[in-house]
Amino acid sequence: MLEHSMSNLKHRKALFLFEIFDKKNSEEFPTKSQTFYQVFLCYFDEARGHLPLYTFPSELKYDENELRIIKIHSIWFLDSEAQENLSHVDLEYGDKIYLAMKFKGKSWRTKNRAGLEEDTPETYVLIISLPREYSFLGSDLLISLYSKIKDLSDSMYILIKAELASKKVIKNEKDKTIIQEGIAIENDIQKVCGKLLPNLSPDVGALKSLVSAETRKQEKLAYLLFQDMINKTPEKTREFEISIDNNKLQENKRKFFVKKVKIVNVELSPTNDRLKLTIKNFDDDLKNIKIQISQVKSFFETSSWETSVDTWYSGEELVFQYPITDFEVVFQLKVNKMDGEVLLRKNIKPKKYLPEIESPLEVLKVRDFMNPAPATISYSSNIVEAVKIMNKEKLDYILVTLDDVPIGIITPRDLLQKVINSCILARNIGVKQIQCKNIMSSPLHFTSEDTSIQKAALQIIQAGIKKLPVLKDKQIKGIISTNDLINAYLSIKMKDEKSLKDEKIREISELTKNKVQSIMQKNVIKMDFNQSCQELLQILIKKKIGSVVVLQHNKPVGIVTERNVFKKIIEDGMDPKTTVIGDLMSSPIISITPDTEIVEAIEIMKHKGIRYIPIMNENDPYLIEGIISNTDILNLDVSTTLD
Repeated sequence: MLEHSMSNLKHRKALFLFEIFDKKNSEEFPTKSQTFYQVFLCYFDEARGHLPLYTFPSELKYDENELRIIKIHSIWFLDSEAQENLSHVDLEYGDKIYLAMKFKGKSWRTKNRAGLEEDTPETYVLIISLPREYSFLGSDLLISLYSKIKDLSDSMYILIKAELASKKVIKNEKDKTIIQEGIAIENDIQKVCGKLLPNLSPDVGALKSLVSAETRKQEKLAYLLFQDMINKTPEKTREFEISIDNNKLQENKRKFFVKKVKIVNVELSPTNDRLKLTIKNFDDDLKNIKIQISQVKSFFETSSWETSVDTWYSGEELVFQYPITDFEVVFQLKVNKMDGEVLLRKNIKPKKYLPEIESPLEVLKVRDFMNPAPATISYSSNIVEAVKIMNKEKLDYILVTLDDVPIGIITPRDLLQKVINSCILARNIGVKQIQCKNIMSSPLHFTSEDTSIQKAALQIIQAGIKKLPVLKDKQIKGIISTNDLINAYLSIKMKDEKSLKDEKIREISELTKNKVQSIMQKNVIKMDFNQSCQELLQILIKKKIGSVVVLQHNKPVGIVTERNVFKKIIEDGMDPKTTVIGDLMSSPIISITPDTEIVEAIEIMKHKGIRYIPIMNENDPYLIEGIISNTDILNLDVSTTLD
């Protein structure tokens, strides 16, 4: 039974039971030869899955019965949007409870997952198990152990290298050195576990007595220490209340720390044309006060207004309304006594107090533009069936499901790299022998129906993908693609621009009026009509591009995309070893010139159902100046958002 009872740990007050327990004021508990709890420090190996890197006691590493639950349950390593950055997992199995925390290491490693090559920080999972009847100790033990082991995370990658080196049949001197370094790291962790996890008697009554009055006094300190281990920013602003003991401090010393004059309110008028300032006297009656409000337009250019108050009574509020003509101007408020003593000096930016207007980009949701009926196929289906569906529906994806739950996705990149290049060419495996589960990309990135199109665009660009499945309660509700998001931006652009009051919308509207030369990729990959399909595949995979322009007699005559390749090779059965590029290309070329507006390019892509448009010289139709894709257009919004 899987439980997530502690997934929201940062709102829980945590006690470091074994660190703050005062042994001098307590009875010694009897010990026994073996501890009744176990520790597993795991990592992910691409070839063998998640594996224990270190165990306490050490002999656990070779006990298959004890390791069975650790290896079977991949919940420890789940890391998808659907898991909401899961950082803590509880799992009950048999008569034990397993508690785990996942954390990132400081080292990076190249990982080949689902055919992708990417550098990612190392992920570790710290698991502690103990009998169910002692579960009340689990949280504190895990937190205490994590607080110490995380200090070793910058050198923990040595353990992984040592683990991999130990599996080699023939070990060189470098391998032997790494193994010795790994043993040293294990000894350091062993010392931490041995010190932090004493061999306490399995007496529930005795263990519960650890939660003593002294422990409870340390509760607040322990909570603050635990907050330091949480990477996320606290959701609520922390408040600190300072009280002054009037019996110990003299009245004149107390007044030294209290501001005599404060700003108690700043707001704009309903029409946003006046700045309203309210200041209050917290001191005794003040005499002969000068109040000045200045507009700082530039370093040397200011304009000011001032007045004087003969008597400013204690507790009295003064309200000033100042006209605003430019929200970029900074206002400076000064309150002085006539003798020169400064009571208050504050810079105020009116722009900060403008009411927030929800952008249409935030109002428009994924549900408004997603495809509610995405293409799916069973994980055990043949890859030829998947390609037929993709070509028939003119799709560049298909979702792979297991019992109607999405577990992966197949894209043109998967078909080129894993089917044609790795299976057909490298291993001479026929397409009828390949199932969807063998070549799908997994795990998936997900989003929800209520996600804004702006956030969905960020997810797609940052993850380097082109499709985002939409899930609700683990069920597929739709899928949103780069083209869907471009249509969303286009729908905004087509509105009456006079009604576009939102600054972000105006910005995107103006950007789409720009020429395509401002976003085109100038380094266009070109290949000859007679070059082989194998050469084409190497270029597409190595350069991580989706198209090449085809030349014949040094003149552009067509374009080859990923779709052309997998349709002709997988569905039509052409032999990639004998096929040339000219057999695969689409012709004639649909092109535009550098001074074409971006919005016009979007319309052409949408109308023609294409993702790539070459840019030709206006005076020489055979001179290629660049190329744009739908991803380049989507980056228009994302780049401004990141800026």
